Amino acid sequence: MSTTFINATYLFFPMFSGKRGASAQVSMEYVMIFAFILLIIIPTAYVFRDYIRESTDSITINKIGRIARAIADTGREAYFTGPPFKSVITIEFPEQIGSMYVLDSRESQSPEYFLMFNVLTATGTQTLFFESDVPIQCYTSASNLCLEDTTLHEQCRVPGFHCSAFEARDYSPGLKRMKIEANANCRFSEQVTATCVRLDEISDELT
Repeated sequence: MSTTFINATYLFFPMFSGKRGASAQVSMEYVMIFAFILLIIIPTAYVFRDYIRESTDSITINKIGRIARAIADTGREAYFTGPPFKSVITIEFPEQIGSMYVLDSRESQSPEYFLMFNVLTATGTQTLFFESDVPIQCYTSASNLCLEDTTLHEQCRVPGFHCSAFEARDYSPGLKRMKIEANANCRFSEQVTATCVRLDEISDELT
């Protein structure tokens, strides 16, 4: 009886120990599989996130390009038609525009004019320039010339150019109505007035 009991005990404990070992091995395999999945998912998620950001930035830059072309094309028509030409175009501004300017090199013998946008992208602020074939000036909601000062020149960082800033409301996200008008009395200095194209966001006037 004693011998049989000892043998039964001897047989029982190895069986129990073997089950625990198998269970621990299965658990370790699950941990390894889970860790492997994480190693795949986490880098993929970062790559996908970066792809989404880059795609969003690309879409925004393309939208701004279309906005600039619409303004430039209508401005060209206004300038060559002459006063009292006036047109109002509807534009949808994206969210990522940090600032919007008109640049001009009015003192040079061959003046140049640009629309400039500072765009907030995933990699930082990107500056976009779009040339205008004709003289353009920016006006505020109070029908005054847009603000120009040395601080703005520093933001533009374009030597030899004057930099006038649109108000934030002019390029805030959403639909805007931009009045583009030929004006024969645009003032470029105390002595010089000439025909130019006035850009004036007038959504509030139409509501």
